[in-house]
Amino acid sequence: MRPGHAGDHGVGMVGAADKVRRAFERPAVADSVVALILLITAFLTVVQLLRQEAVTGSPGQDLAKHVASTLNFRAAFDDGQWLPRIQIDSPYLNDIPLFQFYSSFLGLITFPFLAAGLAPMPAICLAILAIKWIGTFVLFRCARMLGASVWAGMLASGSYLLSPYVISNFYGRVALPETTAHFLLPVLLYGLIRITIRSDSVGIAAIALAIVGLALAHPIFLLYGVAATGLFLLALCKLRPLILGGYAIVAGLLLASFQWLPAMVARNDIPIDLSISPYYAAVLTSYTGLWWFPRALSSAFGEDHLYLTPGILTLPVAALLFWHIRRPMARTALICLLVFLLGSKAPIDFWRYLPMSFLALQFPYRLLAFVALFVALGVALCVPRLRPIQWLVVGSIVLGQVVPILVQKPYLMPIPGDARYLAYHYANFDYLAVPIQLPFVAADRWLLNYATDLSTDRGALEGAIDASGTIRPGNSFGIVQSSFADNYLRITGTAGSAAVGRLALTSTADGAVLAATPPVAPGPFRFLLHHPNDGRRLTLTCIEPASDCAGLAVTHVEALPRNGFQVEANAGDLTMKLEGWTASDRQRVDLWFAHPAQADRPVTATVSVGPGRFETSLPLPAEPGQYMLVSSWSEPAAGSRRLSVALDYFGIERSDGPIQLSPAKLRKIESGGYRRTFVVEAPVPPDVATQRGVAIDLPMAFSSLYRVTQGDHVLPSTPSRQGRLHIETHDTQTPITARFAPPLLSLIGPVVGLLMLVLAPLALRRRTLRPS
Repeated sequence: MRPGHAGDHGVGMVGAADKVRRAFERPAVADSVVALILLITAFLTVVQLLRQEAVTGSPGQDLAKHVASTLNFRAAFDDGQWLPRIQIDSPYLNDIPLFQFYSSFLGLITFPFLAAGLAPMPAICLAILAIKWIGTFVLFRCARMLGASVWAGMLASGSYLLSPYVISNFYGRVALPETTAHFLLPVLLYGLIRITIRSDSVGIAAIALAIVGLALAHPIFLLYGVAATGLFLLALCKLRPLILGGYAIVAGLLLASFQWLPAMVARNDIPIDLSISPYYAAVLTSYTGLWWFPRALSSAFGEDHLYLTPGILTLPVAALLFWHIRRPMARTALICLLVFLLGSKAPIDFWRYLPMSFLALQFPYRLLAFVALFVALGVALCVPRLRPIQWLVVGSIVLGQVVPILVQKPYLMPIPGDARYLAYHYANFDYLAVPIQLPFVAADRWLLNYATDLSTDRGALEGAIDASGTIRPGNSFGIVQSSFADNYLRITGTAGSAAVGRLALTSTADGAVLAATPPVAPGPFRFLLHHPNDGRRLTLTCIEPASDCAGLAVTHVEALPRNGFQVEANAGDLTMKLEGWTASDRQRVDLWFAHPAQADRPVTATVSVGPGRFETSLPLPAEPGQYMLVSSWSEPAAGSRRLSVALDYFGIERSDGPIQLSPAKLRKIESGGYRRTFVVEAPVPPDVATQRGVAIDLPMAFSSLYRVTQGDHVLPSTPSRQGRLHIETHDTQTPITARFAPPLLSLIGPVVGLLMLVLAPLALRRRTLRPS
C-alpha cells in the first residue's frame, strides 16, 4: 500500500459527504429527495389494501359503502351532474341525495383512476396515496417555514403520516373519507403559518381551498377545521394575521357554500344518534399508546380491527413545548388544549356532561387527528436541528409504534352478495331523515326469512356452541341492536335422556338471568326466549336443577324478528299493498302477519299469491305492536334461507284515503342531471263520488331539497314509510317532474368567494406599496 492511500480515501469520503451536504442546501434537491421518501412511506401505509382488488367485509360494511359511493359518484358525473347530488337510479334502489353530505371528495379524486379502467379498490387506494403524499409534503413545507431543518421537517411530517390513529383509522375503521380529510388539514395549517410569516395571497388561497376540500371530504372535519383555525388566529394575538385569516375563512366558507349550505338547510334530513358519541369515544380510543407501543389491530378489540391511540410522542412533545413557552397565558392555553384533545375518555370524559348540541359533533376521537398534527408541529418547533442520534431515536419511535398496524392483514372475508351489484347493494342510507328501511326484503328484493340463524352467521355465536351443538361454559355473544322493543331468540335442538335443567339467557356483565325456559324434556325441543334490546352481551347457559349442558345438542339459534315492522295506533281500516312475484312459477305461496313470539299463528287473514306475478293486499293488525310478514316458505332449509317471494312494492293504504299507486306503475320519461320526470303507465280515473286522490311514492329517496311540479303546480312532498318522495295528486295524466333545487345562496356564495380570492392579491399589493 502506498503511503497516504488511506488518508486520500478518507479525504475522498469527506469530499463526497460535503458534496451531499451542499446538494441538500439547494431547496429543489432537498424537496425532491424528501418528496420521494414521503411517497415511499405513504405507499407503505396503503399497500395492504392496494394489493387486493376484491372488496371485503368490514365493521358496518363501511368499506363496501365507501366503494359504492365512489362508483355512484362516477355514475352521477357521467349522467351530467357536474356537481353530483343524486345517486343514479338502479333496478333495485331509488335515487338517493347523499352526495351533499358525505364522500364527495373521495369520489372526485378516485374518478380519474376509475376512468382509466382500474378496479374500485386499487383506484381508491391510489387516490388516497396521492392525497396522503400531497398533504404530508405540505406539512413538511410547514415545518421548514417554522425553521426546521430538512431532516427534522421530514421526521415531523412523517410522524403525522405514521400516526397510529391515522393508520388504524384507515386500515381498521376503513374510514376512507376521513382519511382524505386528515391530509387536507396540513393545507389549512400551511395557509395559517404562511399568513403569519409572510402575509401573502398564497396563504389566503391555501386556507380557502382547504376549507372547500374539507367541506367536500367530511362535514365534521369542516366544523373542526374552521374552529381550530379560529382558535389558532386568536391565540396569536396579532391583528394582521387575524384580519387576513378571517378574510380567508369567509372566502373559503363562501366558496364551499355549494356544499355545506344545502346540507345545513336539509340538516333535519340527517339523523344522528347523539347518545352514542361518548360511548364510542370511551370504547374505541386507547390511551395505552401514550406510554407503550400499540398492539396489532385485531388483538385490541377482537375482530374489529380498531386501535385508535394518540401516539407515544404526544406527552414528550407537550412537555417540551411547555418548557419552551414562557408566557403564563400561552402555557394555560396549552394545558387547556391538551385537556380538550385528550379528555375524551375516563377519568375525565367531559363529553358526557356537555349539552346535547355539543354531542352533535359526533365521535370525539376524531380529535386525535389534531393531536397527531400537534405532535408533528411540536417536533418541528422543539428540535428544529436534530442531531443524527436524536433523529434515529425519534424516527425509531415513530416507525416502531405503527409496525404492528402496518403489517396487520386487512379484512379478508368477501362481502355478502354479488360484488357486481355493489354500487346499489351498499348504497349508504345512513344520512337520510327517514332511513330507507326495507324490513321485509333484502337489497335484491327477495323476502327475508323472519329469523336470522345465528348458528351459521359468521362470528355471531363463535365460542358459544361447538361443532357438536354442545353449549360451551362461559360463552358470550352479542346481537346487533334492533329498532324494536320485543326481540327473541328461538333455540332448537335435542336433549338426551339425562336431566339437563333449564336453558337460560344471562347478562355476560353481571350474570343476571334475563329469560329462562321450562325444564327441558328428553327429545326434540324448541324454545323462544325474550331478550332486551340494549346492546348488552348475552350468555347461553343451563341453570338448576343442573348446570351441565352436556346432554343438550343445539341445532339452531335464531334471532327474531328479521323482517319486523311496527304498527302504530290503528285508527282506521289499514291494509298493506304488496306487489311482486313468487320464486316458483308452479307453486302458490301463503302470506300472513304474525307476532314474533308466534310466527306460525296469523293475526289477520292469510292470502295466497302466485305462481308468478301477483298484486294483493293484507289487512294490518288492529292492535298496535310489533309484527312480521311471514310466508309459507320462511322456514330455514339446510341452514339457508328459502326464498319465497320478491316484492317490487309494499305500502300502507287507508280505505278512506287516497288510492295508493306503487312506483312500478310509473314510467320514467326523462332522467338526466338534476331532473327526473315520470308518467303514470295506466292513468287512474278520478273518483267523482269520494273525491279520492292518488298517492304516489316516486322512486326517489326523500329530500327537502327536491321541488316536485306537475304542469304549473307545485306538489307538496313528504317522506313515505320507506323513505321515498311521497306526493298526492288528482291528475294522473300530466307528467310529474322532480328536480334538485339547492338554496339560491349556495349558488351565489361561491361567486362571491371567488371574487374575494381574486381581489386578495390586489388588496395586499396596495397595502404593501403604501408608505409606512
